[in-house]
Amino acid sequence: MVGIRNKLFLFIFIFQFIIVCSNFDTYDEKLHYYKSICQSEAEWLWSQQLPNGAFAFYYHDSGEVSVNPYFSETVAIALINYDNSNDSKKKIEKYFDWHFSHLNNKTYDINNLEGTIYDYKYKLKNGIIIEESTSKKYDSTDSYAALFLKALGDYANNFGINKTKDYILNYSESINQIVNAMLTTMVYDYSYAKPNYKIIYLMDNCEVYSGLKSAEFLYTNIIKTENDILLSVKNKIDYFDKNFDRDWWKIDHYASILNKDRTEYTHINFTYSQFYPSATSQLFPFNFELIDPFSNEHSKIVYQKIGEYWKWEEMDYFKRNESDFYWTNFALFASVFKDQQKLDKYLIEYQKIVDNGRKYPLYSSESGKILLAVNKMINYIIDERSNQVNVIDNIKEENKFIYIFIILLLIAILIGISVFLYIRRKHRKNLNLDSLLINK
Repeated sequence: MVGIRNKLFLFIFIFQFIIVCSNFDTYDEKLHYYKSICQSEAEWLWSQQLPNGAFAFYYHDSGEVSVNPYFSETVAIALINYDNSNDSKKKIEKYFDWHFSHLNNKTYDINNLEGTIYDYKYKLKNGIIIEESTSKKYDSTDSYAALFLKALGDYANNFGINKTKDYILNYSESINQIVNAMLTTMVYDYSYAKPNYKIIYLMDNCEVYSGLKSAEFLYTNIIKTENDILLSVKNKIDYFDKNFDRDWWKIDHYASILNKDRTEYTHINFTYSQFYPSATSQLFPFNFELIDPFSNEHSKIVYQKIGEYWKWEEMDYFKRNESDFYWTNFALFASVFKDQQKLDKYLIEYQKIVDNGRKYPLYSSESGKILLAVNKMINYIIDERSNQVNVIDNIKEENKFIYIFIILLLIAILIGISVFLYIRRKHRKNLNLDSLLINK
């Protein structure tokens, strides 16, 4: 009976182990690989921060360094979502301080709009800033404002409202100005790039949506003022949620540029074979969580279409000279669609850039998107493993009688087999004994 009991315990252990721990080794190896990438990217991104807090486009200890707020905001968003340590919080706040201190007022802004921010250049010598200058230009007002609001929203969400509310409240008036700067260009429910450039871009509007959502979060949870700004923000979000897919979807793609009457801008004919802006614009509704990649019927069409025209996981667009930059938005695209295989292939190509010394045209924002992408995939893997464990827990709690029945049935089968083998073995011994007696 001892042998039977040992076999039984061994079988039950194997049964449980297979269910709970299936693929865990693979997960652990993958997690280690992804975490090492995140650590490497985060270290390099922190090295891009200037003494005044701004994140450089590409840092040099000496010489001229550019600061484009749009790209700096992406870096901040990536680091906020990866590192929630106190040291990270202080560094991010230093960046925010720089941004707030460089906001334009109506007099200084070229479009007489407060809450905007220009691109800046700095001259450095041995890591020390010796000169600041601006040509009083910005690529857009809507996206610059939107991504900064997203950074603020992510900051409050990831570090915790209790730890961030004092900082947010201290700049509440400046936040109002930034939100107003974003809303100013939303005269057609959707946003055009800036007051003196009235083009309604898909990419900008996806970023604006994320900015609106972040603004709503900040006003609802921290600033807590039921004013006209919050009402306007909520109305814009509601319009996006109800109408975006209908207004922007055109046969097999989202319009990269939209006319104010919701027709597609045809001066630039959309084709997936055109890398920018046609193909690249399709990433933004998903990367900025405007369109669900799994429940929306158009998501599968976009993902397949881009894959038909571009081997983006191999960075073929860069190798074919279709882009001067690496467009690491595609790594985030893979993570949003939980496509681990394509992300891994993309990371192989990216690692070649890292191994080559992170030379330009790699710049800080591109690294930030890699950090966002890999960190998102890490969270998916952790959730998947947690769900596997929860499945077993649910079986035990919600279906415990079925679970017990299955276990008892397995035990009965094992006992039956063991008893059968025992009886057959004893029967054979008796037959052998009888044979010996007969021979005598």
